[in-house]
Amino acid sequence: VLQLARQEFNIERFLKLELFNCTAELFKSDTIQKIPSNKFDLIAVDVFVEGVVPGSVMNINFLESLYKHLNLNGVVVFNEMPVSNFSDEDDFSKKFKSIFDESEIHLIGISDTPNRIFIGKRKN
Repeated sequence: VLQLARQEFNIERFLKLELFNCTAELFKSDTIQKIPSNKFDLIAVDVFVEGVVPGSVMNINFLESLYKHLNLNGVVVFNEMPVSNFSDEDDFSKKFKSIFDESEIHLIGISDTPNRIFIGKRKN
C-alpha cells in the first residue's frame, strides 16, 4: 500500500510526512512508545486476510490504543472487510462509537456486501 501511495500519489512531496508500516500487534505494543512522535494525525487500519479480520483489532483495547495515539483533531480510518449481516448497531460499531469523540460509518464497494469504512475523530 505504501509503495502504491508513493507511485500513484507522490506522497514524498509531503516533507513532514512520517509513515510507519507495522502490524496491529506492534502498534499496540510498547514499541510504539519508542517512536519519538507517537501521536499521529492519521492512523489507517486495513487488516484482513480473505475476509477475516483478526479479533485482536476488533476489541475495545485496540480501539482505545488507536485513540490514545491520535493528536487532537486526529483521524482513524478503519477498513473492515465485508460481513454478511452487519448494521450500525452491531457489537464492533458500538465499541467504535463509544471510543471516538466523533464517528462515521460508510459502506463502500460494488458487491452485495461492501466494505465498511469506520472514521473516528479525536476532538478532546
